[in-house]
Amino acid sequence: MCSILAYGLGALQTIATVKSQKIQQKMQEVQQERASKAEDNRFLAQIMSLRVKEKQENEAASQKLIAAQDKTMEAVSTADATDNGYDGNNLAAIYADIEQADANYRSSVYRQLEFNDDQRFFELDSAYQGSANKQIAINKPIAPVDYLGAAVQGVSTGLSTHASIEQAGLSGGIFGTA
Repeated sequence: MCSILAYGLGALQTIATVKSQKIQQKMQEVQQERASKAEDNRFLAQIMSLRVKEKQENEAASQKLIAAQDKTMEAVSTADATDNGYDGNNLAAIYADIEQADANYRSSVYRQLEFNDDQRFFELDSAYQGSANKQIAINKPIAPVDYLGAAVQGVSTGLSTHASIEQAGLSGGIFGTA
């Protein structure tokens, strides 16, 4: 009876260990899924933020270009209104200056948009790389259930319980004879 009790404890130890490992595995799986979804949402929010910023920058640039066009047209109108005091060459030079100033301004606005696009490319790439690294850290492999380890631990518990009962001289009495 002593052996049955000792080995029964060992078997229960094995079953409890396996069950505990399965529960731990499931909990880790659920936690990884939640963390992964949270990272996906954070990444999407970051991308949306960058896209909103891009839209705002493009809108601001468009407004600058419209304002520049209005100023250019106003300058041409002013030159046209005062052309009676200028000869043709002077008026042509004024128009050329106005057109050059407009072209320079437009070019600088477009160049700034290109710089913004380049910067955004790096920000998007960095966001993607950062999110990918976080996903890798989140989704580490889940350790499989260690059946052999649980069995060895159960056998060890059974043997040690059996040895303790024998050493204590409790193999008879309520435990029966060994």
